[in-house]
Amino acid sequence: MFQVDKSNKMFKSVMQRQSNYNQQIVTSQCQTSCLHESKQTKEEDQREPQKKKSTSYVTPVKKKLFRKRKATPSEWKKIIKINQEQRSHVFDTFWSLDKYERKKDYVIAHIEEGQTRTYIENSMSERKQKSKRDVHRCFSFEIDDRKVTKNSSKRGEKKDKEIARTPDDTFIATFDLQAVLQTPCSLVIQIYYMRKLSCYNLSIYNLGTKNASCYIWSETDAKRGSCEIAICLYLQMVSLQSTIKHVILYSDCCSRQNRNQLTATFLMYAATTLPNIKVIDHKFLESGHTQMECDSMHSAIEFAKKNTEIYVPQQWATVITIARRKDPYTIIPLQYEDIYDFKEFQKKHMKFTKKDTADEKVNWLNIKWLRYQKSELGYISFKYAVDESFRKMTCVEMSKKGRPTGRIELPRKYNGK
Repeated sequence: MFQVDKSNKMFKSVMQRQSNYNQQIVTSQCQTSCLHESKQTKEEDQREPQKKKSTSYVTPVKKKLFRKRKATPSEWKKIIKINQEQRSHVFDTFWSLDKYERKKDYVIAHIEEGQTRTYIENSMSERKQKSKRDVHRCFSFEIDDRKVTKNSSKRGEKKDKEIARTPDDTFIATFDLQAVLQTPCSLVIQIYYMRKLSCYNLSIYNLGTKNASCYIWSETDAKRGSCEIAICLYLQMVSLQSTIKHVILYSDCCSRQNRNQLTATFLMYAATTLPNIKVIDHKFLESGHTQMECDSMHSAIEFAKKNTEIYVPQQWATVITIARRKDPYTIIPLQYEDIYDFKEFQKKHMKFTKKDTADEKVNWLNIKWLRYQKSELGYISFKYAVDESFRKMTCVEMSKKGRPTGRIELPRKYNGK
């Protein structure tokens, strides 16, 4: 459907830039290691020699450490149980209600919300139990297939993890945009109140091989919208092996970056132009429960950032490589030349219908699964829940004769910095 000749050139330029970045990182690491060694030698020379212990010195007996338990073992992880009669009475009364509104009122009337920030209220014993940390609990119901529970999306992610561990033709990954990396970054008070340069990092974590890659750029090159994220995903797909035929992506439900028509345009474009990929699945986790493996990358980078001074955006590359000693993260720098404008591409060549093939309105905010297939060009399959069946909507602007548009070149988003 779409054919582009510039993709290979773009990929080669990005990979060449990555190799130059890696050489700079190695030299900077060698310089920092030499500085640390010189500091350690100076400190060792300044230290006073330790006094030797006398021959009559006797080491004291080690004290036995113990922790005073606040509760008996019978009260640990205690769960209030109900008998079978009470359980059957609750289910019978709930399913005896006819309308959805009456069921909703019944559920709301039997739920109490307790304070979880400083203490937990125990209504059974009428006393307050102090807690040292915040407690987060979530309850969700599934009534007449109107709401998907948290466990359904997490169950699908666990199944995909098992598939990713086996050698197969599937690529499963999670991606997310890290918080803004501000430059300069230092503990000096004067620098803290200065105006800073924003740097961005998109992390992609492979669930099968546990390899991770970081696409970094600054605000002088590009923004942090859906077009920038789409290019990062496209470069990741281009770098895959030729045996990969099925791609599964997990992300949060951010409508500005992930769940929108621009990202759908890019994934449809990737499914049609890349020769080896036949199916692309984009799954969205439940809002509020978006704990992913790529979040561990962000925490490792934040930990490596502590007690380090950063004055140049290129120094973030050294911090990211130090974040994981074993199998360090691969760093791929981006520039304004690598970003393409999928918004302009969508206006000229693609069109999304407001209704699906069954003549029902498409609600993008409730979509949990998007599928793009090379065998079904011009259609996108989607789901509102993981357990539902797929629906279809048209996404390609057809000509008057009923044929899709042919050879197209992607427009660039930025002409300069």
